[in-house]
Amino acid sequence: MKSEEMTYLPAVLNMGGFSMISPNQSKREKTQTIAKQELENWEHFKQGQKHGPINLTPKKLGGGITQGEARWNQQVTQSQSKYQKMLKREEYKKKVREEEEAQIQKMKDIQRQKAERLEEKNLQQEAQRQIEYGEDRYRRNNAFLNLLSQTETHYQNQTRECHGNPYKAQIQREEYKNKQRAEEEARIQAMKGIQRQKAEKLEETARQEDLKRQIKWQEDRHKTNNAFLNQMSWPAVSYEDYETYTNQSYGDLPTAWAVSNAYRQEQKMQEQRQLQQMKEEQRRKSELLDVTRIKQEKESRLTEQEERRRVNNAFLDRLQGKKNALQ
Repeated sequence: MKSEEMTYLPAVLNMGGFSMISPNQSKREKTQTIAKQELENWEHFKQGQKHGPINLTPKKLGGGITQGEARWNQQVTQSQSKYQKMLKREEYKKKVREEEEAQIQKMKDIQRQKAERLEEKNLQQEAQRQIEYGEDRYRRNNAFLNLLSQTETHYQNQTRECHGNPYKAQIQREEYKNKQRAEEEARIQAMKGIQRQKAEKLEETARQEDLKRQIKWQEDRHKTNNAFLNQMSWPAVSYEDYETYTNQSYGDLPTAWAVSNAYRQEQKMQEQRQLQQMKEEQRRKSELLDVTRIKQEKESRLTEQEERRRVNNAFLDRLQGKKNALQ
């Protein structure tokens, strides 16, 4: 084979404009043999990897409930899907509102902490300023007093003889000013405390009003949802009621308009009953007031008659006395 390959010389044929070289026949047959063997190996591999038959135990699929029950469940689910979406939407809005309120409350807390830190910083600066002012004032007063002690010896001696202390009046004046300043600072602090309490009360009032508003909104929403659900609820609450409902004739089936009209009629009758009760209550109150007024008028009339009778008797007694005196 090797000798054939080595002794093989390709034949070159001149075809005019081009040359054609004949192929190596042994190499070509070897390549075809290898390709055929690989194809056979691939087919054998596929046959080995092929899945066998699947054997499953037969079982009954479906049939757990009747067709009527399945349709009833489907109708109930379909009728309640709208309300479930509405409730999910309300819950999502409530969650978003709570997150916004929590974020707002967090921002309020941050601002309150900043205000408290700023107020504390201002108080510290004011205290430091007062300390520096007191030290500077003490230093200037000492310098001024030293100057006076050097220039006004006669006045100091005379003051010492009269009062025993040359700077008593000045010390008292300084003490009075310090006392006034302390009282003013205490008054300012008290006013700040009052303003802080007012701000806290206003914030608490606003928080309570917001809480009441949320509670009222939830109650109104609950009432509205209940009224809407009662108005649009499915007429059957069980499958037996559903069978009774579906066995009726088409003319006997209550439509949505009939249910809504019946609900409105019931509400109107209830309002009329409440109005009638209120009228009866007002009538009873008016009758009671009339009876009380008649009784009071009768008592006042009897009292007036007694008073008139007493006055007349007194007048007649005086006339009788005068007549007896004249006789």
